[in-house]
Amino acid sequence: MSTYEKSRIYLKSIAVGLTLLLSNTGNTEEITSHKNTNDKGFIYAWTQYGWENISSDKEKIVPDPRFIIRTIVKTNTCPTALVDGVTQALVLRTKTPPTNFKYYVCEAYLALNNPIKSIILNGFSLPTPISNPETIIVVGDTGCRSASQNCSPKNTYNPGWYYEKIAAEAANDPQAHKKPDLIVHVGDMHYRESNNGDCAQTKNGPCWESWEADFFIPSQAFFNVAPLVMARGNHESCTRSWRGWFYFLAPEKLDTDLDWSPTSCEFNLGKQIPDGNYTPSYSIPFDDLQILMLDTSITTYDDCDCFDNKEYTKLFNDLSDLYNKTNKPVWVVTHQPFWSILSSNGKAKASTPFSSRNKYSKHYIISAMTPSTQLKPNLLKKGLLGKAHTIDAVISGHIHLSEIIEFKDHRPHQIVAGASGTKLESALPHPVDTDMLWGVKSFNYLHKFDYFVMTYNSHDHSWDVRQQVVNTSAITTKIGGR
Repeated sequence: MSTYEKSRIYLKSIAVGLTLLLSNTGNTEEITSHKNTNDKGFIYAWTQYGWENISSDKEKIVPDPRFIIRTIVKTNTCPTALVDGVTQALVLRTKTPPTNFKYYVCEAYLALNNPIKSIILNGFSLPTPISNPETIIVVGDTGCRSASQNCSPKNTYNPGWYYEKIAAEAANDPQAHKKPDLIVHVGDMHYRESNNGDCAQTKNGPCWESWEADFFIPSQAFFNVAPLVMARGNHESCTRSWRGWFYFLAPEKLDTDLDWSPTSCEFNLGKQIPDGNYTPSYSIPFDDLQILMLDTSITTYDDCDCFDNKEYTKLFNDLSDLYNKTNKPVWVVTHQPFWSILSSNGKAKASTPFSSRNKYSKHYIISAMTPSTQLKPNLLKKGLLGKAHTIDAVISGHIHLSEIIEFKDHRPHQIVAGASGTKLESALPHPVDTDMLWGVKSFNYLHKFDYFVMTYNSHDHSWDVRQQVVNTSAITTKIGGR
């Protein structure tokens, strides 16, 4: 995110199953060469959570949660998987890849109503869903801004690119009780979008090579250990890297005849997605947690009133409807934070597009969405409809800092996980004076590349949230609890 734009997851078999993909992780060319050999029958494979529409209601899309197997292959012949010993066919995501995307994506959507204990693809084990995740990794804004960072995997720390190091440590976090059950990515995984010459050679622009360099190579450690939950960032919007997002990572099915023309994002992605600018809100259910997914990729950045439009009114209403159907603790996962804190740098600019009330001080900006005007009035309040629960956290990225904001009122904790790879924002003055911040009870902040580890406490249904700087310091905050 530019200065101007500020104004916006043990199974042993898994580690064995894809060990080849982890070989020589310090050398991009060696990884690519080794990974593309034909002994596996695929280039990359992973699992993630998503949805499909099985509603008979023609006027309303009702997302039904699904578990997805995805793989990238060289030809248009898809492999089969064994799901608990039963053959499961994978089918092409679309018949034709986007121009310059070279390879094919195959997938299978699986129901979540029965436990899945084993997924084997060409002899390799893939991560399976878990009913009650206890360790969750959160990362965001992981891509490399090649114009201002050294994107070589061997470079470590600012101004170099740190995502591959983060993924490798987070997947085997030395302080976690166990390997992660879930990886949550809050968006902006593709920053190498500037089309400077031949994309395949420069790894910059709309092509397979740039996506592989920016996301797939450094994410391999995550693919090995846990399913993904993927939020869409503004860098994956319809005016930017939408083709890679929808082709590889989007949670919903596509029209198999999609032509990938410039207007396809808005008009031809399929029956499930009438407008690719505003993909439907959906729910990911677990035994003791519900994650609600909200697409905020299209928002603009200058104190806008974009959330007053009918498309976002619908998304927020759908989000509220999904929330009303659960009595579990709830997280909202979306790229754009509802609240965030930035250094003002002498500029009166809001830090997120949700702003309806801003408090400017000498050193800080805090921007805040007013729930009564942007969501159903009680969505973020305790005791909704008499239920003894609330939304515990809004988990976002976009702001290239690491933040946990606790408020004095009933707002949920805001977690900003935007410091997992791309160039950081300007540092806040030290120490941060919370008395100067409107409505803030506590504020944990790091100006370093890091990731979040969410650890479940079954005795009170709370979560310990650790902001972990690679190999060094951490801050832990407790959220939720019943």
